[in-house]
Amino acid sequence: MSTKFSSYALSLAKLLGHVDRAHLVEHVRFKALPEHVETVLRYLPEYLRVTGQESVTDWADVCTALHASGVQDNDGEIGRFLDSMERYEDSGHAEVIPLDALQQHIDMSYTDRIVEAFVKAGHSSTPELFNTAIDIMDGYVADSVILNRNLASDASGASVEDDFTEMVREGMSWPWKGLDELIGPLANELVVVAARPDGGKSSFMGQVAWNYARQFNAEGSGKRVLWFNNEEAIQVVRRRIIRSALGKTAKQIAADPVSAQQDYAELIGDSMVFVDNANSVTKIERLISKYDPGLIVIDQLYKLESGRFGKASDVEAERFRKMCQWARELGKAHCPVLVTNQLDASAEGEMHPPMGSLYGSKTGMQGEVDVIVMIGASHEDPYKKAITTPKNKLTGIKNKAVYLELDISNSRFREV
Repeated sequence: MSTKFSSYALSLAKLLGHVDRAHLVEHVRFKALPEHVETVLRYLPEYLRVTGQESVTDWADVCTALHASGVQDNDGEIGRFLDSMERYEDSGHAEVIPLDALQQHIDMSYTDRIVEAFVKAGHSSTPELFNTAIDIMDGYVADSVILNRNLASDASGASVEDDFTEMVREGMSWPWKGLDELIGPLANELVVVAARPDGGKSSFMGQVAWNYARQFNAEGSGKRVLWFNNEEAIQVVRRRIIRSALGKTAKQIAADPVSAQQDYAELIGDSMVFVDNANSVTKIERLISKYDPGLIVIDQLYKLESGRFGKASDVEAERFRKMCQWARELGKAHCPVLVTNQLDASAEGEMHPPMGSLYGSKTGMQGEVDVIVMIGASHEDPYKKAITTPKNKLTGIKNKAVYLELDISNSRFREV
C-alpha cells in the first residue's frame, strides 16, 4: 500500500469518525481500500452510538472496542492501522480531509441507482416507482449538501461551531435564561427535544410555545405558533398549555373560567393554532402555507406518514432521518421547528442521558438537526430536569447542563 493511499485511508477514517458524518460510510467504495480499513470504517458509526461521543478522540479505544465485539485481528493489521491514526492526528495532518474524494464516492454510489430507478418509472405507470426514484434523488441531494457544507467549512480553516460562536445571532428567546446562554436565540433551526415517555417533553415544548405566542401577540406581528399534535389528546395538551401560560392550577381555572378565558385571550390572542391528528405531511404543509408561522411544533415527528420518507417496510431509523431532513427544510424556509423524540430504556433514571439512547441515533439523523435537547431526570427527584445539548451547532456548548424544575400543578418549569 502506497504512502499516498495510506494518507487517504487515514484521512477518510478521521472524516467518518464524527457523528455528523459517520452515516456517509455507506457511500465509500471499499474495493479501493484494504479489508482491515473497511472493518474499522464500517464499525465507526456503532462505536460512536455506543459511546455517545461526538467524534473519536481515542483510536486505541476503538481497537479495544472492536476486539471486545468479537472482531478478529489475527494479522494485527487493525491494530497497526489504528496506531497510525493516533500518530496521524498527533502530526497535525488529520485536518487535511479529502472531502472532494468522498464526494466522488457519493456520486458514483448514487448515479446507477438514480438512472435505474427513473428508467423503471418511465416504463411503468406505477406511482410507487416514481416515489422510489424521487426518494433516491432526495437522498443524493441530502448527502451532497452535507459534503458541500463541510467542504466550505474546512476550506475556510474554521469549524461551523466556531463560525456560529463568533456571530451575534438574532431570533426568538427561550423562557429560561440558561437556555438562552446554552443554545441562544432561534431563527430558522431544527431542534429535537428528547426524553423518556412522560419525561416532560410536552410541558417543555408547551412553555416554549406559549412564550413565543405571547411575544407574537404583543408585537402584533400576525405570526402564529403552529402546534401539530400526534401524541396525547389535543384537549389535554391545550389545557396543559393554558395552565402553564396563566400560571394557574386546574382548580383555580375551574373556579373562574370566564376570567381565565379573558386572561388567556389577552395574553395569547389568536397567536397559537392547535392541529390534531397531524400525521399527514400534506396537511402540515397546507396549514403552514395558510398561516404565517413564527414557530412550528411537531409532537411527535416519527409518527408522520408519507411515501416521501420511504416504504413502511424500510429501516425505521432511516425513514426518521428523512423526516428530520424534511423538517429542517421547513425551518430554513419559514421559522424554527421543534420536534419531539423518544429516549430508550437506557435513559431511564439518568440525569444526563447518553446520545446512544436517542431514537434514530444509529443513522445520519444528527446531521440533519441543528440542536438536540435531552431532558433527563433521576428516580430520586423526577421533577428536577437536566437539560443538555449533546448536538449544538448554534453555540457549540455540549458539556453543560441547565436545570429546570417542573411544577406539575400548572405544568410550568422554573430554572433552579
